[in-house]
Amino acid sequence: MNNNQRNTSVLIGTLAVCGGATFAGIRLAGISEASLGEALRLTAQLALLIYLLIFVARPLQVLRRGPVPLWLMRNRRYLGIAFAAVMTVHLVLILWLKFGVTGDGLQLLTVLLGVVAYAFIFLMLITSWDAPTRALGPRHWKRLHTAGLYWIGLPFLFTMLLALRGHEENGVYIAFVVLMAAAIFIRIAAWFRSRANAAGHARIPSA
Repeated sequence: MNNNQRNTSVLIGTLAVCGGATFAGIRLAGISEASLGEALRLTAQLALLIYLLIFVARPLQVLRRGPVPLWLMRNRRYLGIAFAAVMTVHLVLILWLKFGVTGDGLQLLTVLLGVVAYAFIFLMLITSWDAPTRALGPRHWKRLHTAGLYWIGLPFLFTMLLALRGHEENGVYIAFVVLMAAAIFIRIAAWFRSRANAAGHARIPSA
């Protein structure tokens, strides 16, 4: 099985499992604002966990090589595809809730952050396959995926911080905010380690 076939298998498999489980749960609970809201929370939390694994994969490899960072690096593409699949299910739920059940609008900031984030998600998903990757070129591919990696985290952070305000499940959201803060700290620490290593190599005299 080549990379493209694996990518397709991961995408279809994740969509089937996540989408199937989500919509089965909604049917069992009954279609309502409450059941859709719970499904939205669960898919967002699952997606955030996958996102954080992707976010720290390379920094962990810089800070401490080992089997876990190595596995994350080798499977980062597939984690990204799984993340995009979960976020697609999440998008369907948002549209279903807002336009099919409640009819409520969305905050402008939420819309702006979300639209740009989903644009990055789908562009990064498409460029996980070989032909679009070659067409984009390594330089632009890296720019797209680096910018997307950081931007996609903004709606998560914004949503989690808002949810802390008077939500009955504060403990869950506090835990996710702590995880996000830890991931940012790991990435900053890896950046300083990389800078220190580069400076050390620069000081080594050539033979």
